Amino acid sequence: MLELIQNLIRKNIVLYYFLRKIINSRFFINFYRPELKILSKTKYKIKFVDIGSNDGIFVNFIISKFSEKINKIYIIEPINHLNTKLKLKFRKHRNIKIIKCLLSDKRKKEKIFIPYFKIFKIIFTLSGYASNKVSSVKFDLKQYFSEKLIKERIFFKYENIQTKKLDDLLINPNFIKIIMAGCQYDILKGSEKTIKKNNPIIYLNQRSDKVEKYLSKFGYEKYIYNTSLKKIFKLKKFSKKHHVVFFISKFTLNRLFI
Repeated sequence: MLELIQNLIRKNIVLYYFLRKIINSRFFINFYRPELKILSKTKYKIKFVDIGSNDGIFVNFIISKFSEKINKIYIIEPINHLNTKLKLKFRKHRNIKIIKCLLSDKRKKEKIFIPYFKIFKIIFTLSGYASNKVSSVKFDLKQYFSEKLIKERIFFKYENIQTKKLDDLLINPNFIKIIMAGCQYDILKGSEKTIKKNNPIIYLNQRSDKVEKYLSKFGYEKYIYNTSLKKIFKLKKFSKKHHVVFFISKFTLNRLFI
């Protein structure tokens, strides 16, 4: 329900900005991302990597609903002000580690482009749309905002970030979430050793034939979790209602779930 409301009001940037703040509250967070109840079906402790954490809503949900199942959470957020806020927000959680880097398939210096919205003299950050590919940022913005609003009200800043491979971090997750516009394929390519070794569940929010073909090499198939039936179902074809999807390997499907 909260996801539907978010999508309906995205064209009003100010309302969308404040709705994100409300969702992040302790009460409303319980209604966020209902499909993540898939984690209630796992047999083992969760070692979770949140790639592109933004304001930490996703991690808040995991903590509020599945704290007894958490082993370790790695938050990977490249943007300076967000990284600082996340360290403050989760400072009391010893099982959360926050890493400042941009994940990719190569080690290099990269620009990450962050859109901002200005109304009168107040500036709001639209960091949820940030990406190292400005074309991806603009494409995502055009899905919700008019050309006129983008041209007149939205401007970009960028930060220089050091990229790393997920393989460089030497962590062993059983759950990976990737919400980074236009970067999913590059991130996964830099995670090949981690994927082969750990067979993690991979949670993605963008449909991509390229990503699907790449993950199929490791025995991954796409699934959705039906919250009413409390069951996992294989997804044959994508549709507009499938905003997010889980990629799960055959090995994990047989071993990790109840």
